[in-house]
Amino acid sequence: MLGVKVDLVLLLVVAWSIRRGIEEGILWALIGGFAVDLLSVGPPGASVIGYGCAAVLAGSLGPPLRQISVLLPLILTPLTTVIALLIAALVMAAVGWPMPWPATVALVILPSAAFDSLAMFIVYPLVSATDRRPFAPDWSV
Repeated sequence: MLGVKVDLVLLLVVAWSIRRGIEEGILWALIGGFAVDLLSVGPPGASVIGYGCAAVLAGSLGPPLRQISVLLPLILTPLTTVIALLIAALVMAAVGWPMPWPATVALVILPSAAFDSLAMFIVYPLVSATDRRPFAPDWSV
């Protein structure tokens, strides 16, 4: 909507990191980030780095927050979205892409954080449902 999209790959990385921790989140950040970078016109590695940072943040804060409340880890979504997109924009600027910072933040990053936060209310329960496998180790910390 208005040129802003929900970043489903980022949401899956964040949701899985909240459920399973940093290590598995980084694995999905690498796989998903590589796929996004492969299909985008941006510089290679921008999504991988951004998603990786989001996975580390969600994987380190999400599991302890999950002990308090099931919904509490969802407050990480806007923060991880802002961090992932800012890092990707910094990578793009570092390799020479013109980056109008005020417009990028106001028209892309902040609206994306809002849309991603709303979409996480759909994505997180789906990821949680797929994580409930029989005989799987309990990763709740």
